[in-house]
Amino acid sequence: MGKIRILLFLILFVYGLEIKEIGYYDTPGYACGVYVLGSYAYVADGGSGLRVIDISKPRRPIEVGYYDTPGEACGVYVLGSYAYVADGDSGLRIIEIKGIIPSKQEEKKVIKKITPSQQEEKKVIAPKPKYPCDLSIFDIKFYEPSNNNKLDGYEDGEIRFKIENKGKGEGINIKAKITPINLPQGLDYEKVVDIGNIKPQEIKEVRIKVSGKSDLKSGEAKFRIEVLEEYGFDAEPFSISFNTESFKPPSFVIADYGIDDDKEGESYGNNNSIIELGEGIEINTAIQNVGLGEGEDVKAEISLKYDGENIFYGSEKKMFELGKLKPGEYKTIKFLFSTNKRYNRDSIYIKIKITESKGLYGKELSLNLPVNKPTGKGKEVVITGREYERIRIDTLKPTIIDVDKVPTTSITRKDNAICVIFGIEEYKNAPKVSFASRDAQVFYEYAKTVLGIKEKNIYLKINEDATKGEFDKVFSEEWMRKRCDNNTEIIIYFAGHGSPDIERKEVYLIPYDIDPNYPRTGISLNDLISFLDNLKVKSVVMFIDACFSGRTREGDILLAGTRPIVDIKIEKKLSKISLFTASSGAQISSSYPKMKHGLFTYYLLKGLGGDADLDKNKIIYLSELGRYIKEKVWEKARELDIEQTPEFSGPDREFVRLK
Repeated sequence: MGKIRILLFLILFVYGLEIKEIGYYDTPGYACGVYVLGSYAYVADGGSGLRVIDISKPRRPIEVGYYDTPGEACGVYVLGSYAYVADGDSGLRIIEIKGIIPSKQEEKKVIKKITPSQQEEKKVIAPKPKYPCDLSIFDIKFYEPSNNNKLDGYEDGEIRFKIENKGKGEGINIKAKITPINLPQGLDYEKVVDIGNIKPQEIKEVRIKVSGKSDLKSGEAKFRIEVLEEYGFDAEPFSISFNTESFKPPSFVIADYGIDDDKEGESYGNNNSIIELGEGIEINTAIQNVGLGEGEDVKAEISLKYDGENIFYGSEKKMFELGKLKPGEYKTIKFLFSTNKRYNRDSIYIKIKITESKGLYGKELSLNLPVNKPTGKGKEVVITGREYERIRIDTLKPTIIDVDKVPTTSITRKDNAICVIFGIEEYKNAPKVSFASRDAQVFYEYAKTVLGIKEKNIYLKINEDATKGEFDKVFSEEWMRKRCDNNTEIIIYFAGHGSPDIERKEVYLIPYDIDPNYPRTGISLNDLISFLDNLKVKSVVMFIDACFSGRTREGDILLAGTRPIVDIKIEKKLSKISLFTASSGAQISSSYPKMKHGLFTYYLLKGLGGDADLDKNKIIYLSELGRYIKEKVWEKARELDIEQTPEFSGPDREFVRLK
């Protein structure tokens, strides 16, 4: 991001033709612009944002404030209380500096309060050392709380090391300066840590905070640490690296339940596993994490609809603490209710509210249990310890999702490819698209591992991040021009809503913040195809897991009112673009609940993993992939009593090469 050492500014005295340097300050980034006002220099410092340097003492300038801008700061102008920063791709950033740097009137007040007299100043500022310090660094390690030796998304860690002063002199005003050598996206770190003074033979431990944000990318982080002393008695620099892991969210479901109505324990009934009036029923419920990441501090809160109206919750607690739930793991909860003989409803609705530590991935689950009707469920046999876990896990094996384990059978390397992935499950103005975010996340893993696309070349946006503005930005000439050349392969994956415009006979992709009742405000598929076809690139492959029938994956009405659904075709003849669509004409693009994916995406992933190598020659062509998906989706759709026939069009080429 920056250079090891940057000469920030020169303070020059001119005596005739004599010019000499009398001071400098080494900023953490790449200084490429400066504005001086009064006793302060405002520095545009590349990836390290805006740095404010006090230059009132030219030979000893010090940093007094900074603001880390999102882009690459390359120019700055200061007027009044505001700094106007030219921030590269992030445009103009306006930063309020009042309060960071006091005005002249305020400055005088502050100086009176905190600036020592000349006599006191001599005591505060250490004299030139009589003896040198000798700083030695040891016990270097990386700490993170999950003990998986990786910094995960949403996790805080520390780089720790110890410094010993083995010399005869005191080390003065020691600082640790952290320079990133390799910085994955979404990783925050402290740029400078004040250590203070270290007396002879004293040892201090230093902790540098590193934090994984929600958008942390998997990779390797590497930092160079310099320990600098006021008078130049610096320690030997060192480097440290550690792995980072992108955050994979948990997802919770009711995996199974049982009905206990015998007369043992708290239940009371005739032991036929049917909910009948006048009985006390124990419900055993298995809560399972079917997501890709671990859920922490998971809790389940039970509530009965119409509680107190001839139905009564009987357990002492309504909140159950499940603790950690690893991917695929489940835990059971047991609660009691009873009905009197005045209860006159056909079913009993139970809400189970799941919460977890981050407050982002909880959800409301529900059971709707029939009264006086068989459910096909028996009571759960209570087996403790390892035997219970083994038996229950065997029972839940069908919920294991095979395609979520990314295969390692591919030797494909698409070094010149870029991949754009949009997955929108939760919409601002439309019903959800079941499993669309999981579809996109798993396709992202396949893009890296199976297609061999460099992680830096993958652009992934999920749910509320997949706005119309993001679509417009990515599918613009400026964005593409920066990333593409004649050898570039573009791969696009979209899982979400599509919507038809009946009047224009066109179809549209619907971003997160677009209402599908107004499709023209979305992304015209014909316009998108024309744009991509005109790019000077090697090829384009598009996977569209959306339908344009005006319905959701479950077949529910997406559009308001009654609209005729027509068979809308793509207008442009495809010469460069290979297009995969999840369904044909007025068909829906359905979900595959058992496998927690869209039906099209599930077989797309299976095909990429090797199943689409129909002729067993270790090469998967796009046409093979298209035939495989079409056949498998059509067959499974018939089993699910729906109609869905994926389509493939455009040029054929080699796509995946297997071991």
